[in-house]
Amino acid sequence: MKTKRRRASLPSITCPHCQSVAAIRTSESVSELLRQLRFRCENDECGHVFAADLVVVRTIVQSACPNPLIRLPFGRTARTANDDTPIPANDDRPTAAEIAPTPS
Repeated sequence: MKTKRRRASLPSITCPHCQSVAAIRTSESVSELLRQLRFRCENDECGHVFAADLVVVRTIVQSACPNPLIRLPFGRTARTANDDTPIPANDDRPTAAEIAPTPS
């Protein structure tokens, strides 16, 4: 029985001008950690073509065959944008009973 290979879907983003889907048309390796992607808006009335960079920024799971020339920080999975609030070491937040006024 022949196994059918599933082709990975290509990522797409939104066109910054018309908000339609923009798909990758070509890409070029700039370095081991940087690839430049060229997108084209799929809205024929717009037709915007633009470049975006795809950058490797951190390691989440260590490689089983690491390249000694590549040094990436070790980090957690995605964080919420603009989340500058540190996570407390313990839960010092007041409870609901402490916040709610006591009925008189």
